Amino acid sequence: MLIFTGMDNSGKTTLAKEASQDLGLPIIKSIGPNHTTDEKHVWFLDQMAREKAYPGSVIFDRFLPFEEMVYGKVLRGDPIYSLDDPYMKALKDLNPTIIYTRPSSETIFNWDGREQMPGVIARKEELLRAWDDLMWKLQALGWVVVVYDYQLDKKGNKEDPLSRLGEIFSNLVHNHPNCKCTIEINEEED
Repeated sequence: MLIFTGMDNSGKTTLAKEASQDLGLPIIKSIGPNHTTDEKHVWFLDQMAREKAYPGSVIFDRFLPFEEMVYGKVLRGDPIYSLDDPYMKALKDLNPTIIYTRPSSETIFNWDGREQMPGVIARKEELLRAWDDLMWKLQALGWVVVVYDYQLDKKGNKEDPLSRLGEIFSNLVHNHPNCKCTIEINEEED
């Protein structure tokens, strides 16, 4: 189970699309906030059932429970999921890999005129702190969280935003023996 998540404008959709093309897997998008609690639970349970039946068969661009724990908490004051509830414990048992897209706040907050969900721009700093806090808590609890900043490479130069995908997915395959995907990495010489 591969989940791309993070603050609005952090590069998750771009990275998820590239991963989808590289791995030949479809993308599932989160259903978003404008659904009833029951609809959200059904969506979440459906995704976990799919993962149990067909492990690693899709890529998630956003994932409802994480979105709820951040946006529900900060913007609506009523998150329907917490790290302690049975839904999240069942999700953890599936051992998902979470790619937390986290470039600089300057990059994230540069929406370039793109419309955002009500409250996102006004509460951007609080939302970003909530995302960071959630991801660090997940790591501390033993979840597999990969923090990815598309702007940086090992040399400190800007690079193609998706050039580290091969490395990330190679690590996933080595760290998850049940993964049934194969990855070819073409290394070019200088």
